[in-house]
Amino acid sequence: QLLSHKEEHGDCNSTKGMSVELGKWVANQRKYHTRGALSDERTELLREAGFEFSSPRKEQWEEHYTQLLSHKEEHGDCNSTKGMSVELGKWVANQRKYHTRGALSDERTELLREAGFEFSSPRKEQWEEHYTQLLSHKE
Repeated sequence: QLLSHKEEHGDCNSTKGMSVELGKWVANQRKYHTRGALSDERTELLREAGFEFSSPRKEQWEEHYTQLLSHKEEHGDCNSTKGMSVELGKWVANQRKYHTRGALSDERTELLREAGFEFSSPRKEQWEEHYTQLLSHKE
């Protein structure tokens, strides 16, 4: 099935257009390879087919992280989405959402913290600050 998918779609690494069953199988091969549980023979067969063992999602996360670091270098911080591409801004919002839900790995959480990333929304903090100022003004 994997070779048929490659013939039809040009590669065997993107799960786009794959059946759910084949997509799960592909994910399992990556998992088995990472754990050292995939035989050398199967590893070699997959490599010959052009299969890549690194996850495209992991590479995409790392690409966005690199963009975030570039944004920080250019704009001074990585918490304001001002000056970010729409795609990077969505990624930033998703990292906050995943962290809140407990779905962001410790490794990724630590990388983002090291970059100075704040998991609370700057807009929420800004709203609370303005609310406090409003109450002070009222008195």
